[in-house]
Parts: sequence; structure tokens; C-alpha cells
Amino acid sequence: PWLPGTSLWQKLVQPGQILLIDRNGRTREIFNAGSKPLPSELLNVDEFYLSESRAKAFLTSIQEKPYLLISETIEDATGTSMGYLMMVVQLDDGFLAASQQGVAGDGVVVGLMDSDEQVLLSSSDPARVKVGSGLSDIAERYVITEQSFFEYEGTTLNIQFATLMPKESVDAIRERVAGVEMRQRLVAAVTFITVFTLVFYLL
Repeated sequence: PWLPGTSLWQKLVQPGQILLIDRNGRTREIFNAGSKPLPSELLNVDEFYLSESRAKAFLTSIQEKPYLLISETIEDATGTSMGYLMMVVQLDDGFLAASQQGVAGDGVVVGLMDSDEQVLLSSSDPARVKVGSGLSDIAERYVITEQSFFEYEGTTLNIQFATLMPKESVDAIRERVAGVEMRQRLVAAVTFITVFTLVFYLL
């Protein structure tokens, strides 16, 4: 009864759970939006993850898996803090795949990389690139670009967002670019010769 109808947010990436937490950090009510159970670590939530005023988001690791925790203070009519509302989102293959709809090309895989251990924490396509794969193994088949979360304050992890493009796709793009460049040079050469010949003829 304390949540809006699912029709209002069914097209969005659904969180794993939505929690009602009291002022002492104890989880009082749990709404399960998915099939995965709530990590036991979130039955009593550390105040470090809880917002004191406006919404606060933290990227952290629970049971060796990346999670996004988003919390906001709940207040009564007088403005007195009554507790917290928290959304729990596991950054798994479903979340990453949904975040790339209409963006990533065929065969492109995105994931979260542990910068210290140089291993993949999550993958948008575990069938292609398994969670736990090392950077050196991935680099044999993919061209890797990484974006650091270093400047993001709301994280307890040293992780990077990685985009993995198959080397075959990169080679195909290079060939197409080289072909276009060759045609442009040919057109420029023919145009130059034609104009020079015409000028010479008119003189």
C-alpha cells in the first residue's frame, strides 16, 4: 500500500527490493520486485548508506557483488524524520543490458571492472564474457575502453565501467573507414585531373 502502482514504473529498470528502514537502521518492511532474496547485510543498514536529507546513492559491494543503494529520508507532516526509504539494485547482467538498450552495437558487452583485482564484477552478457574473467583474458578477444568512477563520491569500490568491443567488429570498421578514405582520394584525384585538363584546354 505504500508503493505506487507498478504501471507507473514497469517500463523502468526495476530494483531488486525497496525497503522501509527506521531511524536506527533496522529494516521494517521489504518489497521484493524480483526473484532474488535480500542480502542479509541489509536487514540492519549501516548509517553510512542512509541519506540525512535529500536522496543519496552509493555504489558498494555486498556478498562480492556490486550494488547500488539509493536512500531518502521519510518525514512526517511536521518535518520530523521518521526513517528511510531505500531502493536496492544489484548491478547484474539484466541491469547492464537494460542500460544499453538502443546504444550498444551488436556483440558489444559492457560491465563493471574491479580496478585493483583487474577482474569483471558484472557483465551485460555473461554467455559471452563471464563474471570473474581477468582483464588479460578479455583483451585477447575484445578492445577495452574504461571509465573510472574515481571522482564519484558515493562509492566504497575502486571500479571502472568497461565497454568491450569484439576485435572482429573493430577490424571491420577500420576496413570500411579505409575504403571510404580511398574512394574520397580517388574522387579528389579525378576531379583535380579533370579541372586541370579543362583549364589547360581553354588556355
